[in-house]
Amino acid sequence: MSHKFDSFLIFCIPSEPEKKFFNCKNCAIGWQVGWHRLKMQFIKFNVEEDEKFPEQARRRQNFTGRYFTHAAVEESKKSGSSNQYSGKFEDLKNYIQQLSQTVQSNQANISEEEKDILFKNLLSECNGHEISVLREKECFNNLRIIIGNNASVALELLWKIMQSKKKVILTLMASWGGSLEKLLAVAFNESEEPRKEKILLKLSEIAAENFDLLSVQHGGSHLLRRLGSAISGVEKGSHNNNATQIFSTSNKDELKRVEANFLNQAEIISVYNNLAGQVLNWKSIRELASREPFSLLVQDFIAYDASFNSTFLNGLLPFILEENKKTIYSMLTNKQASRVWDQYLRFSSIENVLKLYDNCFRGSVASLISDQYANYPLQQMIRKADDSFLAKEFYEEVLQCFNDIWKAQLYGVVHSLFIFAREKPELEARLLEKIKTRLNCRDPKIFETHFLRCLLSLQCYVQNKPLPKKIKYFGSVLTQTLATFSTKELFFEQMLNLPNEEFLQISSSNLGSYAVEALVKVAEKPDQREAVVNKILPIMLKLAGGNIGSRVLECVWENCEVEERLPIMDAMSKLRFNSQAGKRLAAKFFLDKYKISCWSTAKMPSALPDLHTIQELKDIANKLRIHSIRATNASNSGHPTSCCSMAEIMSVLFFHAMKYDPKNPRDPHSDRFILSKGHAGPILYACWVEAGLIPENELLNLRKIDSDLEGHPTPRLSFVDVATGSLGQGLSCAAGMAYVMKFLDKIDSRVYCVLGDGESAEGSVWEALHFAGMYELDNLVAIFDINRLGQSQPASLGHRIDVYQQRLEAFGWNVECVDGHDVEALCRSFSSATRVKHKPTAIVAKTFKGFGIPKVEDQENWHGKALGKEAAAALEAINSRIKNLDRHKLSINLPRIDPSNQLKANDFSTVHLSEPPNYKIGEKVATRLAYGTALVKLGKSCDRVVALDGDVKNSTFADKFKNAFPDRFIECFIAEQNMVGVAVGCSTRGRTLPFCSTFATFFTRAFDQLRMGAISGANIKCCGSHAGVSIGEDGPSQMGLEDIAMFRTLPGSTVFYPSDAVSCERAVELAARVNGICFIRTGRPNTPVIYANEEQFSIGQAKIVRHSETDCLMIVTAGVTLFEAFTAADVLAKEKGLHVCICDLFTVKPIDKRTLAEQAKRVGGKVLTVEDHYPEGGIGDAVASALAEYSDIKLSSLAVNALPRSGPPDSLMDMFGISAKHIIEAISMGQAI
Repeated sequence: MSHKFDSFLIFCIPSEPEKKFFNCKNCAIGWQVGWHRLKMQFIKFNVEEDEKFPEQARRRQNFTGRYFTHAAVEESKKSGSSNQYSGKFEDLKNYIQQLSQTVQSNQANISEEEKDILFKNLLSECNGHEISVLREKECFNNLRIIIGNNASVALELLWKIMQSKKKVILTLMASWGGSLEKLLAVAFNESEEPRKEKILLKLSEIAAENFDLLSVQHGGSHLLRRLGSAISGVEKGSHNNNATQIFSTSNKDELKRVEANFLNQAEIISVYNNLAGQVLNWKSIRELASREPFSLLVQDFIAYDASFNSTFLNGLLPFILEENKKTIYSMLTNKQASRVWDQYLRFSSIENVLKLYDNCFRGSVASLISDQYANYPLQQMIRKADDSFLAKEFYEEVLQCFNDIWKAQLYGVVHSLFIFAREKPELEARLLEKIKTRLNCRDPKIFETHFLRCLLSLQCYVQNKPLPKKIKYFGSVLTQTLATFSTKELFFEQMLNLPNEEFLQISSSNLGSYAVEALVKVAEKPDQREAVVNKILPIMLKLAGGNIGSRVLECVWENCEVEERLPIMDAMSKLRFNSQAGKRLAAKFFLDKYKISCWSTAKMPSALPDLHTIQELKDIANKLRIHSIRATNASNSGHPTSCCSMAEIMSVLFFHAMKYDPKNPRDPHSDRFILSKGHAGPILYACWVEAGLIPENELLNLRKIDSDLEGHPTPRLSFVDVATGSLGQGLSCAAGMAYVMKFLDKIDSRVYCVLGDGESAEGSVWEALHFAGMYELDNLVAIFDINRLGQSQPASLGHRIDVYQQRLEAFGWNVECVDGHDVEALCRSFSSATRVKHKPTAIVAKTFKGFGIPKVEDQENWHGKALGKEAAAALEAINSRIKNLDRHKLSINLPRIDPSNQLKANDFSTVHLSEPPNYKIGEKVATRLAYGTALVKLGKSCDRVVALDGDVKNSTFADKFKNAFPDRFIECFIAEQNMVGVAVGCSTRGRTLPFCSTFATFFTRAFDQLRMGAISGANIKCCGSHAGVSIGEDGPSQMGLEDIAMFRTLPGSTVFYPSDAVSCERAVELAARVNGICFIRTGRPNTPVIYANEEQFSIGQAKIVRHSETDCLMIVTAGVTLFEAFTAADVLAKEKGLHVCICDLFTVKPIDKRTLAEQAKRVGGKVLTVEDHYPEGGIGDAVASALAEYSDIKLSSLAVNALPRSGPPDSLMDMFGISAKHIIEAISMGQAI
């Protein structure tokens, strides 16, 4: 017993291959692999040992997950069960799943010897379960992963399945045919295996006997297609690729023959004939071709039959010729059936095709060719047509309906016509004339200058209207075909005459590049090739840097003779190949013998630095760390570890990459910087110390009440544009700045924004990423400081730089991944960003929190803590790494100012409407419409007014501004947080006056952005439409009922609540003039105009719109409820003899305290407020605050005091107590008196 057990333990010791698994880099996966390998070894242990040592057997069985004994196995075998261990199939499923995961994780590390052992054990485990495995989709998928392309294992599994009864196999073929087909696909790769032929015969026999059952099911039809493929040697699904064209040629001697593949030739051919005869049966095709499974089956068997001399294919023709034309046409216009016809015509002889035309299609081509499905089979007929009279008659019939074909955008038919016309000069000329007519390019001058552009974009030439730049697929295809016409040199000349920028754009696009390559190959004469070379030399740098452009360059190279390549070689030798495309070209052009210099252009301010500069930048980075530690220690608070992770980033940015004037921090020409991770403020202040803007000793006043060096940066400092610290907002502001610089100021300056990895979890960050990617803000660089640690625990992605890269690239960004503590690498990344066009750049920097601080670096629980006693050791360690302790000698890059585009600050205090309001008293106009009208008037008088909207411009009427000034309208889509952030960025340094609009309730999403905007002193204007329950049926989710309260809380804000169109236009004008955040509340209902067009309005001045000598109460209101107050006043006067004073507030903040107090006292101290808003924070609260010091004034209020619902506006106002009826009740019943 002891001896045997010791042997058993020795057997468990891992072999050398097993040790490799256990010691692989990913220890968790390595252990999993080792575990399975060990289980396999246990299974191989002699079963006889179980009987001698039952305890040992029990432990072995438990260990391997096999709970059956040798006796149970034998009993199952005796019973003849085909599924011997069905009770334990779940164990097998789990085993296969785990083994699949192991194989996926260690594919490259598994040797051939180990694979053999793995497969043998897999087959042993599956013994008796083969059919069950195929039935379980997930289990079968895992099995396929394990098997891969191993044909012998698949064949072994199939062989065991074939031992089952026919009924069982048929059930498997019918219900799980897809799984069986996939197994066959692998197994039939095994050559010269006798069992393969037997399996094929048996399955084909069962398939032929049960054809009707299998042919109309997806799984069954896939299986039938695979069987036909195995017999014919033609790949399944070959109708989807061009390889099938070989069967339409006369050279069939080269085709694979069944005799070469099988021993039992006669039997195999008989089986094939049985299957093909049932598939290629006209009656079946006519009735079932519209079903996708049968359609695919027929398409494949047409290709298979073409390899067998088209016996069955030709046999179809007599039946088709006898068929009713109506039936044929209905098939041609059916999606699936038309594909069968397409395949049939593709593989039919030209003689048969012409017979079909003569008997079935003549005179009907015009009605069929424009059909979305029928045009494909007819294209096959066009391509098949020869020079016979009948073929030309068919072609003429197609050509007659060319205009209809073009209008239906059936460019595939046009392409087929091009192919037929090739090398037929007369037809070429006729077809070209038709194309010129359709593109409006018949005029010789237009043809010479614009035809190529029109053809690529498939757009008509329209005088004085620029053509779309987008290249269409068939535009490229048709251009490539024209490059083979006899007139090809005309198009070659047009390509050479394209402006360089346009030629570069076409050459750099995927579709355009193929057209350019085709035209380049037209250059057959030396002078033509020289012209091509001269064309590409000015744009060589940009072409070589991209994968697509480099392919065009390679085409030019290959088309030139050796001596003609010298100019290309000379130009290329001056370039540095950083990209894969460039390296491929270097190898292609044999440039390794040339001295390769740096990329260099006039527009590259940040060339790679020399060694002295690199050391200076390293020293500055460490000085920034020292400043940050000292400042935070002095205040005994702050975030020194967050500063230390980004020291090299800040050093390279401020003293190498950025262009700015430290003597003029608000210079509009300078690059901008936003520290989105605002808690690292001390390192920003340290940068300005090193730049000479503030004295070093000022850092010791960090966070003190009398210092502007606050815990998080604010614009109290002249070098800070926007306040940060509430994470996730900086990038939106940076995007707004970049948008203005690129599209409005049109200056060559850049915006840099540093974000932390923790804040990248904020949704507003991804809103900003989407915005910048969509608008191609290539002047924006976002630097992600990936230091791994958040405030309370590691950030969600840790140091998974690849995940950040994939996500950012998916949002349309150019991504540079870099070691954030490598100064030279950072310099290269920032330099590279300047060369990227049409994409913003994200630099994903892998850093470590507290980098350079002993015992603190990359450690948790140090966020937001001064180093305290650890500071001395930290400062000593960092100081020891500085080589030059004196002040750095690096000069800061000053901004380049274009003399023709010098920017200056804008003064908006005198902005005015281009014309006064123009309405009639009593005319009903919604205030939201008046907002759009006023915005256009404002835009006419001031070209720095911009409008932003959250994809509701047709509701807020901001679309009026878009229509008038499309270049100054910014669509922000449904991303209100980003919209407000972008508006804040647009407003910085007084560059623009942004108005942003959405539904009033949706501004609540962006409250934190508004709050930070107020801290930033942002000059932005917000218009919230669809306010209150008066919007009606849309319901409470769309009703702005908290907006007044929200905007009133913002420091320095102004809240306008205009009641009619005239006051709304004046509110827009006044909002533009006043600095700070303004909110204009507009309504959905059409309300009467009550003010004259010449009425004057002022901020903080209410309007008394009704009064009398006998007023007993004052109603204070605004907006839609003002008109309810009018109605109530009329009823009270007529029916009760009570007169009331009505006050239209106009501005809720600042409120007109003087007018309110005077009128309240005049009417006897009784005031009633009415508002379409919740009670908290609305008009009632604003009036109460204004009159709080007057004890003799009694105030009552009506507001929406419950959760509203959908319904008609009038009904809702009545239901929630703010209608005229409730005003009357409140006054007449004494509630407000």
